[in-house]
Amino acid sequence: MIGVLRDNPILVMCARSRLRRQHVVPFVTVILVLCAFIALSVAMSSGRPADRALSFFRWFATLQGAVLLLLGTARVGAATSQVSQSGMLDFHRVSPLSARSQAVGFVLGAPIREYLGFAIILPLTLVAGCVSQVGLLAVLGVCGLTLLSSWVFHTLAAVLGLFAGPGARRVGTGGGVGFAVVACLLAPAAYFGTALPGLLTPIPGSSALLIDAAGGWPEGELPASFPQPPTFFGLPLPLYFQSLIYQVPVLAFLSVALVRRLRSDGVHLFSRPVACLLLGTVATLALGGVIGRERATTTQLGAVSAVVLGMAWLLVFVVTPTAGAHAGGLRRAARRGQEREPAMADAAVNWRPVACFAGIVAAVAVGAEGVGQGASGLSRAASTGLSVLWFGWALQGYALLYRGRAVPYFMLLLFGLCAVPLLLAILLASADLDRLANVAVAVCPFGAGFQPDPMAIIVHAGLALWFGLRLRTDELDAVGRCRDATVVQTT
Repeated sequence: MIGVLRDNPILVMCARSRLRRQHVVPFVTVILVLCAFIALSVAMSSGRPADRALSFFRWFATLQGAVLLLLGTARVGAATSQVSQSGMLDFHRVSPLSARSQAVGFVLGAPIREYLGFAIILPLTLVAGCVSQVGLLAVLGVCGLTLLSSWVFHTLAAVLGLFAGPGARRVGTGGGVGFAVVACLLAPAAYFGTALPGLLTPIPGSSALLIDAAGGWPEGELPASFPQPPTFFGLPLPLYFQSLIYQVPVLAFLSVALVRRLRSDGVHLFSRPVACLLLGTVATLALGGVIGRERATTTQLGAVSAVVLGMAWLLVFVVTPTAGAHAGGLRRAARRGQEREPAMADAAVNWRPVACFAGIVAAVAVGAEGVGQGASGLSRAASTGLSVLWFGWALQGYALLYRGRAVPYFMLLLFGLCAVPLLLAILLASADLDRLANVAVAVCPFGAGFQPDPMAIIVHAGLALWFGLRLRTDELDAVGRCRDATVVQTT
């Protein structure tokens, strides 16, 4: 790691460009004014000195988190977008600098001014924490968790920023910041069993650490309706350590995606085995919040299934090759004397990874149902698993058949199979046709996680069979075209 940081040209470039006097002085002035405003506001409030010191600490820690998570994430996304669009990224790829060094340079160098702001506030946070009942160890724990969480969102913003094209700067900046804001807003959901994405932020872990440092909840002040404290597979681990369990794997997978993208624009973010491992990890982490809970509701179980299903759909886009990439894979296989690429190669048709994703999603539905009451877990598993199959095979079939026009046609298909059933369910519910409304909700893939129905199994099975047969035909046509082209070239 020291070798990656030492003499890193991207890190040096970011430090020189972002720490110039005309940029640093206004930024530091704003930080100091905000700190002075916080100090004045808390000092004018009533209360014991220890309570006011705790308020000092909370506000300073919140300001540190806002500087790193919001401003830093926006800066990383903008920096990688700018480098990708300007063509400098191609220069870095042919230089001796490794992709890992480039990733470290962008993630740590682009928000270096925000790290300076974090360091300016840090002495105030330490003093306020030591004066209050928080203590030095808890202060260091909160700061460490804030840094780790910021690295997660910075790496995500860097990955989004590398998707060059019109508006790429807005994608890198707005995508990372938007996800950080949504994750912070959903952080309280961690207390209700929905761990992701709230535990990717420092809010739940830091709050629990402060409560523990203050001696826990005062006797009689915890309301009876307060949710059960979050557990991890029934183990009452401190929420601080649960945050580490969730953030470290996510950061590792995002780092893999960033390094692969920095090496080449033509590769997928994840190889197919890594994509399967990523979905399995997300499924395990999502189940960890509900398994072992005494009061897990159907809504919580449906939310877990929806999170894993949404992640599976995103990974389907990652592992699905375009028609050009698939044709290139067929030509490479022909030169080796093979008919097609191996099933887990990036250019092969996505039969096997989609089947793996469907199995993981179905297993999550069964595992979640094992701790809940109500709807059948087998019905939920069948509906969600089959929806992943037809979704992945339809996307691959459209990519091979329509080539450059695949995305708009596929979006139209999703609108018809996802949005239309939900709109129809609203109309049926308003007409007091609750049974038909439940069937319409279950037909939608995401609705099947909340309201499974036997009719949904028939619909999703028919779609999977139809798109599977169409994909098989399209694949054979592509193989035949490649074979004919090879024969023409040899003759």
